Amino acid sequence: MKITRYFMAAAALLLTMTACDSDLEKVVYNPESSTPGTLTVDGGVTDIVLTAANKESNVLTLEWGKSDFGQSVAVNYQVMLDVRGGDFTNAYTMAATTKTTVTFTGNDLNKAVLELQKKKNGKDAEPSYEPMPVDIRIFSEFSEIVAGLNTNVIQLTITPYAGKVDYPKLAVPGSHQGWDPANYAQALYATNSKKPNVYTGYIYMDAGTEFKFADGSWDVNWGSSDGKTLEPGGSNIYVAEAGCYYITVDTEALTYSMEIRNWSLIGDAVGGWDKDLDMEYDKANNVYRATYKFTGEGEFKFRANHDWGTNYGSDNDGDPGDLKLDGGNIKPLAGEYTVTLSFMDGYPTYTLFAGSEIDNKPYNFLSLPGTLNGWDPATKDNVIIDESKKGTYTGWVYCTDDDEFKIADGSWDSNWGSADLTTLEPGGANIKPGAGMYEITANIDELTLKMTKHDWSIVGSAVGGDTSWGTDYDLTWNADTKVLEGTFELAAGELKFRADKDWALNFGGNGEEGGLQKDGANIAVEAGTYHITLDLHTAISHLNPTYTITKK
Repeated sequence: MKITRYFMAAAALLLTMTACDSDLEKVVYNPESSTPGTLTVDGGVTDIVLTAANKESNVLTLEWGKSDFGQSVAVNYQVMLDVRGGDFTNAYTMAATTKTTVTFTGNDLNKAVLELQKKKNGKDAEPSYEPMPVDIRIFSEFSEIVAGLNTNVIQLTITPYAGKVDYPKLAVPGSHQGWDPANYAQALYATNSKKPNVYTGYIYMDAGTEFKFADGSWDVNWGSSDGKTLEPGGSNIYVAEAGCYYITVDTEALTYSMEIRNWSLIGDAVGGWDKDLDMEYDKANNVYRATYKFTGEGEFKFRANHDWGTNYGSDNDGDPGDLKLDGGNIKPLAGEYTVTLSFMDGYPTYTLFAGSEIDNKPYNFLSLPGTLNGWDPATKDNVIIDESKKGTYTGWVYCTDDDEFKIADGSWDSNWGSADLTTLEPGGANIKPGAGMYEITANIDELTLKMTKHDWSIVGSAVGGDTSWGTDYDLTWNADTKVLEGTFELAAGELKFRADKDWALNFGGNGEEGGLQKDGANIAVEAGTYHITLDLHTAISHLNPTYTITKK
């Protein structure tokens, strides 16, 4: 076996080959003379707590010496992560490189730890955000047929995070909220870890409001008699003018300041960069809102007091809907939308949702520009929706063999592609799934993509009179109307829609005319010839599948 292995290695590694008469000089790899590099952690940091505050920062740098295989060869390295004490047979590959150092951001490390949990506990298991002991080592190789080398193991403890930081907060009890010192619906937040005693935030107050600052109860509270100095247990603070107040409180220096900042939208999406669309404060939902019918052209931002001194735009490095000071322009799709602005929990965020009622369920969506719709990144013709606002976008798309598309956030500034139909890459390759109706699940934070092809049919006692519900009539795609359809002779009875002639995914009635839901009710029909359509074409006004049954 050792002779065979050396022979195969020699075939893979013919480093020098010079002819001299009929002889060939060959260099043969000897694993017994090979040594791995030594892995170290820059700065010796072994306990890492991940938060939204350090998600874009470099939190871990690994370095290792070059592995010596006894010859001058190009070496490939893989950074492997496993649970503490694991044997690395089911490890997570954090990175692959030809270099001997790699740096991870908080986002990188957070993703790696949560992916490792999935590998160990199953993809549907609930993630844990407790400190997680892990092992890291580097695997190196230069040929698939030659055994690789492993470095020493470094032990780390990594605490992942579920989302945004829960900032310390200060209540603002007063006549605007029932004088409740434990009510944090409108609160101030200590967002700067270097200034833990400084709280800032936005509070809307009507003219004549009186208030104080409190630390969750009346036991610790502050008031003021001069409009700038805080006094423990001091006088109520009076507001003469209604508006949205930006408040800064320093509980150590015992000072505070207040400045009215009323909010508006501005941009060519709402009439021009010199024209503001004022927002109104919605007390019931603690958001600022404006309703506008967008054309799909132009962009907008949020600004205070009709001035560029304080403005918010999109945070392209954050979660969908996140805002940051002086951030990027926001490009809305065409249609009437309610735009909301919120400062809850110390984070400025916005939503765009269809219709003019605040009670409509808000959700984020991404478009699917491609050959399907003229490569328009602002299209609403094909979209995937994050209905639960948890970062996972889902929807349906039908493709021919020649169709290709990408995923975009309203413009080409933020777009994702995929060459392997599994991993998303910012600005990556066009997605080419082949012919069929596909269910899409995409996560632009974790950069994952899942596309599942489904063939659709109707089934039921009305289909061929089969009371055992074992007969399917196939539906076919209509490229003009963008629905699955068929014309069938049906018996009196009931039917449903199902995928792949299987009950794992099926749609029935949801109680509304033409409405469908997963595992819904049977749909009754009388005997006759019917044209039936199934519309999976997801759009903002069309979250759930719909159907039509038209008697011929």
